[in-house]
Amino acid sequence: MKIETFEVPPVGHSLGWFNWKVSPNLRDMTSLIRSAGLDACELTCGIPERDAALEHGELGANLSLRKISMHLGDFRSFETLLSDEREVTSQFVARLSNRHSVSSTALHPDLAPDVAIRELKAAGVPVAIENMDRLKGTSRTVAEVMVVIDRNTVPLVLDLQHAFENAVDAGIAPHELVRDFATEATQHNRIGIAHLHVSGEVSETGTQRSNHASLGVSTNRDEIFRSLKIVRDVYDGRLPAIILEGDYSVGLPARAEPLRQEQIDEATSTIAERMRRERELVLNELGY
Repeated sequence: MKIETFEVPPVGHSLGWFNWKVSPNLRDMTSLIRSAGLDACELTCGIPERDAALEHGELGANLSLRKISMHLGDFRSFETLLSDEREVTSQFVARLSNRHSVSSTALHPDLAPDVAIRELKAAGVPVAIENMDRLKGTSRTVAEVMVVIDRNTVPLVLDLQHAFENAVDAGIAPHELVRDFATEATQHNRIGIAHLHVSGEVSETGTQRSNHASLGVSTNRDEIFRSLKIVRDVYDGRLPAIILEGDYSVGLPARAEPLRQEQIDEATSTIAERMRRERELVLNELGY
């Protein structure tokens, strides 16, 4: 997989919150991306409703997207599936990746045994491994993540909020842990960082209320921006694509049934404005 870094990075959002609360439809996603002015986005794969929507059409058509990534699901069943069953699943994910011009995916190592990573790669899926949050039992430290990366020859998806909370728990400066991740990802013939996951947290009196908060409301926003600048320093003034994972759907109810089109259009307008503001916040903070 070829890793790209940019003088001015693509910045966009995960579409998972929109799919969950508003619509999984490609036409609605396209409308959202265009209205929000995004030049990057992340799809989600592994949920039947969303997979079915992604099988038809092409998200990138007629959009000025510089980066499309895809978040993958749970592949633990690969340890017990027959080889032909694993191949069917791997080929399906590969077709979605190709159809939507996905240049990197995000895979949780606790949900992906090595056999899954190998077979997805063999099918042509651009697999990358994400560092985990504090609640996971593995792949939280630099050493743990690099073991998975080296064993499978894949790049890193660096999640800055995950690094932040693990650094806090370990009693070290979050931006220094991010520096270690970014530096180690390029050492010993490693591939590098495929893209960044960026969100913050909301904490009150020392208690974390959310670990997928939009940066505009995050209580640790300054440290997340400091970490972004550290990654840019490590990469000599360039950055990988930035995927914003904060919950831009706050206040919107989860869908119990499909919304009417007028409801979708209203929610899309609200979310697009929130996305625009957060994207501008990031670009302004980075001095672009």
